Amino acid sequence: MQGYQPGYPQPPGPMVPMGPSGGISRLKIVGLIVGVLAISVLAMAGNYARTRFLGSGKPFTAGYGQLGIPDPSHADGDVMMTAVGPIAKRWKWDAVWWGLTYTYVGPDGTMDLSKGSAVVEYASLSSAKSYAKSVNQDAIKQFRFGATDVSFNQTTGVRDVKSWQNAVPLAMPTCGIKQLAKKLAAEKGLSAGKTVRVMYDQQFAFAAPQEQSWHVTGDDPKIDAYYSMATCNETHRQ
Repeated sequence: MQGYQPGYPQPPGPMVPMGPSGGISRLKIVGLIVGVLAISVLAMAGNYARTRFLGSGKPFTAGYGQLGIPDPSHADGDVMMTAVGPIAKRWKWDAVWWGLTYTYVGPDGTMDLSKGSAVVEYASLSSAKSYAKSVNQDAIKQFRFGATDVSFNQTTGVRDVKSWQNAVPLAMPTCGIKQLAKKLAAEKGLSAGKTVRVMYDQQFAFAAPQEQSWHVTGDDPKIDAYYSMATCNETHRQ
C-alpha cells in the first residue's frame, strides 16, 4: 500500500505540492520560481544600494551615498572638496583642506568619477611643522575619488619642514568649482562635452606668495591660466 500509513515513519524529504491527480501543481511551481526570482532581485538591489552608499566596503573607503554625492557620474566638485572633511578630522584633529586635482571638469562644475583622476588633499599643519620625521611623514592625506567610492589609505610627508613653519589654514574658496566653470563656459568656450583640469597645491605658493589661484589647463578649450579663488578673476598666465 503506497503513501503514508499510521504507525510507520514518514519518508524523508521536502513536501512537494501535489495536484488533484497526485501530480505537482503548476501554480505552485510558478509560485516557487517567482519567489526565487524575487529573492535574487532583492539581493542584487540590496548589494547595489550598499555599494552606492558604503562603497566597496574595504577599509579606508567611503561610499558616495554617505558623502552626499548621489550621482558619481555628475559629481559636484564643490561638494567633493568638503564632504571628506569629517573623515580627515578623524585622521588628524587639525586637518584642513589643502589642495585638489580635478580632471574632466565640465561646464557645470561636475565630473564623471568613473573616469578617475580626482584627488582632494587635507593637511595636518602640526604634523607638517614637526621636525620629527616619524610625525611629518604623515602630514598630508589624499582622498582619491574612483568609480564606486573614495579611498583614503594614502598619506604623504613634507620635503622641507622649514618651509611649512609659517603655513596657516586655507580659507575655503569663495570662487568654487561651479562658479569657475561657469566663467570658463562664458569666456573660454567650455561647452557641453568639453572638460578642463583644475588644480591647487598650496605648497607651490610657499616660495613665491601670491593670491591663491586655481590653475586651469586644457586642450579643448586651449587654456593654461590662473584664476583667483576669491573672485574668479584671471590673475596671471603661464
